[in-house]
Parts: sequence; C-alpha cells; structure tokens
Amino acid sequence: MRKIIGSILAVIFTLSLSAQTNREQNIADRNTAEWRYDAICSGSGGAETNYLIRISVYVPDQRLALEQAKKNAVHAVLFKGVSGNNQGCSQKDQLVDYQISSSNIGYFNNFFNNNTYSRFATSPTGVATEIVKLDRKNLRVDFVISVQIASLRSQLETDGILSSLAVDDSVQKPSIIIFPSEVLISDKGWTKKNSRGEDVADFEKAFLNFDVNTAITELEQLLIDRGFQPKSAQQTVNALKEAKTIDEVTMTETSDLDKLLATAKADIRWEVTWKIIDDGFDKQLQGQIRAFDAYMNVTFAAQNITGPKTMSGSVGEMIRQGITDEIDAFLKQHQNHFKDIVDNGRKVKLEFRTNDLDYYGMNSSVYFSEFNSEFILGDLITNFVGNRAKSTIFDTTSKTQTQVNLENVRIDLMIEQKGPFGSTEIANNPEEFLKEFQKVLSQNDIPSFITNLGLGRARLTFGESF
Repeated sequence: MRKIIGSILAVIFTLSLSAQTNREQNIADRNTAEWRYDAICSGSGGAETNYLIRISVYVPDQRLALEQAKKNAVHAVLFKGVSGNNQGCSQKDQLVDYQISSSNIGYFNNFFNNNTYSRFATSPTGVATEIVKLDRKNLRVDFVISVQIASLRSQLETDGILSSLAVDDSVQKPSIIIFPSEVLISDKGWTKKNSRGEDVADFEKAFLNFDVNTAITELEQLLIDRGFQPKSAQQTVNALKEAKTIDEVTMTETSDLDKLLATAKADIRWEVTWKIIDDGFDKQLQGQIRAFDAYMNVTFAAQNITGPKTMSGSVGEMIRQGITDEIDAFLKQHQNHFKDIVDNGRKVKLEFRTNDLDYYGMNSSVYFSEFNSEFILGDLITNFVGNRAKSTIFDTTSKTQTQVNLENVRIDLMIEQKGPFGSTEIANNPEEFLKEFQKVLSQNDIPSFITNLGLGRARLTFGESF
C-alpha cells in the first residue's frame, strides 16, 4: 500500500514539476514574443558569416536561460536587429521586415516551436556572463551567442521567405571595377607630373602598395561571392603599362583614369578611400565607397565603412568586416541603376566640332545626293541623334557655329556588328554610336573623323584631320 501511495505521490510531483516548467517556459517564450530581451554586439561583432551577440534574457528559472538566449538571439537577428557598441561594431538591421513577418506567421511559429532556430545559434562557452536576480520570480541572465547569419539567410532564401538582394543568376549584373580614390592617392603622395606639369594620380604607384592591393582584393571577393564578376583595376594598369599606352593612347583631353576605364569598359566604377584612427591601444578603419556610372562619371550610390577596433587587423580585414553588413543593400542600388540602363539605354556624351568653318560650320548647309536636298549641319546632328538614340530626350549644353555638345544621350547597351563572317553583338559606346553618322557623311562626300575621349564620351569633327 505504501508503495502504491509513494508511486501516486511521485506521479503527482512529476506532473506538478512538469506543469511548473511549462509555465516557466511559457513565461520565457512570452518575453521573447514581446521583445523582452536585450541584444547588443559583443566585441567587434563577429565575422561576416557569424554575428557575435551579447544577449540578456529574462526568465523565472536559470535552467531555461541558455536555450532562451539562443532563441532570443535568432529572434533579434530576424525581427529586431542588434545594437552596435563603441568597440567597432555598427548596428545590424533585422533580416525580416514587418510585412514579410506578418505574411509568414505560420512559418515563423514552426521555426521557433520546432527548434529550427537552434541550428543557427551556439554559445561559445555555454556559461552565463552575468546573472542578476530582479525579484523573487525573475532573473536576468546574460550570454554571448554566435548566430550563423549567412546560413540563416540562406535557409530563408531557400524556403522562399527572403529573396536574394544581389545573387540572382536570372538578372544581368553590371561589371564593376574598383580603384583607390584620387583623394587617397593624393594624401599618400602617389602622384606624378602630367604633360602640363600638374600633379595627378599615379595609379601604377598606388597598386604597388600592399594595403591598396589587399583592400581591393577583399572587396572584389565580396562581389564574387554575390555573383558579380569584377574587372581588375590592377590588371588593367599592368596591361596598359606592358603595351606602353598609358601615355600614348590616341585619346586626347583624357586623364589616366579615363584611359583605364576606356580599356576596362566596366559599367560601374568604385572609388574606395579610408583612414586609420589609432588611439594608442586599438586601430579602427573609417572609410567610404562611392559608386559611379563609369560612362557618365556620376555618383549614384555611396556607403560608409566603419571597421572593428583591432590591435592587429589588416586594412583588408577591417574593410571587409566594416562593409559586409551593408554590402547587399549597397549592391541593390547597383542593380536598380543597371536595370535602368538595360531598359532605357546608357547615358553618354556626344560632341561635334568643325575644322573647316568655310564649309562645315554648324549653321552651314550640306548637300545630300540621295535626297537631292540641302540640310543645316547642326539640325542634321540633332536629327540623327533623335532618331538613333533610345530616347528623344537629351540635353543640348552648347550649340554654336563651331560646336554642338549633347549630354544624357541614351544609347543601346549592345549593337549588332556586321562583317564578312556574319553578325555579332558587341558592347555599344559613343564611338560606335557615331560610326553610323560618319558612314552617312562619307557617302555624301563630307569628311569627318571620330575621337575617343573616354568610356562615355566621343567627338565627331567635320573636315579633314590635321
């Protein structure tokens, strides 16, 4: 009889304990759902694939704290974000916005209730860093938790919750080339004299610097990881050096940067600059990346870089850690810019000049035999551009007897090139665009020549070349 009574009491005690544990677990889960936790970067915030988070959880029983800390850390990364600190870790925005979370409530309920979250969170030590008793029924327990952000995002993309910001093989991507900024080059003294005796950026000298090479290599790898194929600025510099064309390219009125861009033919140019703040204990990198349309030399996006505080980290490592959290949103701006180019045409500058005012001034009449008619040369220019460009809307910045300058002329990204062996598509540029006009002029005995003035600028001159 005593054994039976003992068994009954044991069952009652177990059920009571289980009920208490469930109640405590429910309280802890409710605290999570109500965002009753604190999430802040731990130290430098971890690496690019893992966030290191100091998480404070509020629980009635210390035994619940570690698992709840993992759950709360993942919850913060998904929905709340992680606060930055003064040790070099910047604030990390949440992965999932309100609209996505509210339309996928069932998915996220299963994600947390079925312990899926636990695959993406670990405690490096498994030991609380601090335990504070708040009152008779509540504790605040602190842990450092590592959240595998890259794997977590990949899982959400696989499950169709998030779409990839940059890596999408179905979307055409712009080509990107990365240079140290001319401000950085000037500050470091990597300059040379041009033909007019002026100090200009010496890119060849800049790429001999170890920090420049490692920084740009790290940024190129970030692009490769996201499905882009960056063009190497250093290889372009070396190719021009070997061909001895850095000062002999047949373009006039162009800088070395223009010549490099014309050779590489990238869609977008990055200029990266940085400085190292050293307080005597730690170093911290602060910098910026500016994205330019390589053809128009116009900035369309910029991103600040704040690296982690470190005693021994390289410039490349600090840049990579400082930009990783923002790179996808930054590249999204590139995709939007490039989509506009694909859909509406690339913007370029066209210039028209004359070497012979007697016959080919912009107000002069020229005879076209196939029409048995004369046309004003300046009107002929706008007629050609208006009919061959992707848009009839462009800016006439100058129109005189000696010159016509047109900006924001949109041309097709690719054109068909015909030859004896058939037709092929090639990348379009201002020089190629003007060749059709030059051919028509030649057929009507009007001499002209085209000068390449850079990647997004070309000039057609009426008259014989000197």
